Amino acid sequence: MRKSLLSALSMLLLPMVMIGQNSVTVHGKVGNFKSGDKISLTRPGDFSSEKVGEAPINADGSYSLTLPVEKAGIHTLACGRYQRAAVWIEDEDINVDFEGLSTEKGGARSSKPVHINGGPKNDIMNWANFMSAQSHKRSMDIYSLVHSERLPQARKVAVCKSIIDAAGNVDGEYARKIISDNGPLTSVIALFPYLSADKDSAFMEETLDAIIKANPGSQVAQTYRKERDERKARENLVAIGAPAPDLTFHTANGKPMSLSAFKGKVLIVDFWASWCGPCRAEIPKLKKIYEDFKDNDKVAFLSVSIDSEKEDWLKALQSENMPWEQLLAPDSGKETMKTYRFNGIPFIICIASDGTIFRKHLRGDAVREAINDALAR
Repeated sequence: MRKSLLSALSMLLLPMVMIGQNSVTVHGKVGNFKSGDKISLTRPGDFSSEKVGEAPINADGSYSLTLPVEKAGIHTLACGRYQRAAVWIEDEDINVDFEGLSTEKGGARSSKPVHINGGPKNDIMNWANFMSAQSHKRSMDIYSLVHSERLPQARKVAVCKSIIDAAGNVDGEYARKIISDNGPLTSVIALFPYLSADKDSAFMEETLDAIIKANPGSQVAQTYRKERDERKARENLVAIGAPAPDLTFHTANGKPMSLSAFKGKVLIVDFWASWCGPCRAEIPKLKKIYEDFKDNDKVAFLSVSIDSEKEDWLKALQSENMPWEQLLAPDSGKETMKTYRFNGIPFIICIASDGTIFRKHLRGDAVREAINDALAR
């Protein structure tokens, strides 16, 4: 299941830097809300987030939150479950008004954009939020359009990717222009995800150098580089061809079982959860593929749930009746997701018989293709 691009933006950008104990104030008004609703501010981490502040919404809809800035960088400001925005917390007081509870669809999450009033660094965040929202909407529109056509699943995925990649190139041009015009501002780092890691590598390094030169008291750029390099190192541990990390899960009866128990076989691992609609929709496809290989002793299937409630998992198992090994990850799969570097499910991988990662991000017919290719190696 895909997470919003806003969440992805926060996950990719972690320039959180210890600075002096100055404080900032975040305040504004909420149009529609329920009694007990709150405003929260969270700081992203590596596949997790930390709440750094919270404020009640007053009877007149106003809220105010003043907090010391322990780490500078991107934070997520959320109005209950209704609206959210990425903001830059460093040295600017900001004002953010929320529509709150939408009246359009009987209380659905509002799709209206949130504007940040504060200073030049958060003006950049307005661009980042706008581009994130537009990119997400465009991706959903493309997905809906392509998947309404009568095409093989693999072809649909390829077409979606090519169109989204082309649109991403346009986003990259906009991002480069904004960064070039505002380079010394620390918050331009928020636009780095729209750039190409390869083609724009030199441009990003020049931008970071400019930030360091223009902001001698800040460590944002230095910390961004450090965390980026650490993140790449962790991702390399689960790159194609790398040994699959050997994690241990548990059966419904509580018996521990590790991925290494399947070494010597081509192994399909489906990370899923009972509450994930796309995961449940993928199961019938996996069943069909399983039928093609169930008599092949060189192939195995494994499903690993990241459900937080065991009872929900067991109920889903009874409903889905998957004829292969079923395991439950501990602690809602937090360590599993961090180790294998995924934050959306279903996440399906193919592990070769030698225990190395053969392919990732598989869906539909791509699973069958991966098995056949792994067997033919």
